[in-house]
Amino acid sequence: MPDSICHINIPSRSLAESQDFYGSLFGWSFVPNTESYLLFNDGEQGLGGGFTTGREPSPRSGPVIFVKVEDLEARLAMVTQLGGKVLTERLHIGAEDTGFGWWASFEDPHGNHIGLFSTNQRKGN
Repeated sequence: MPDSICHINIPSRSLAESQDFYGSLFGWSFVPNTESYLLFNDGEQGLGGGFTTGREPSPRSGPVIFVKVEDLEARLAMVTQLGGKVLTERLHIGAEDTGFGWWASFEDPHGNHIGLFSTNQRKGN
């Protein structure tokens, strides 16, 4: 079974403005996560993501999709073998004992930034 898109990060200058805009436009629901991150859910499809104020928009910035994979380290190794560049090594999401999972990110050979997500608890699995 192929890996699937599971999350989208959208840069925002104002979380409140993003919530107002996308909530009115699409009817999405929202859950505050941190001061710089607001989670959203589209409802019907179950696809969600978040708005982040943690990085400044630039000519290359835009939404970042996250793909759910079983083994983050194996995929990051493949990224470099295929000509991409690892941007963020495996990081835990949330508190270590109650977290949601792990994430990493890479840049493809064309400069696109893609995130990886896994609920797998052990490195190398």
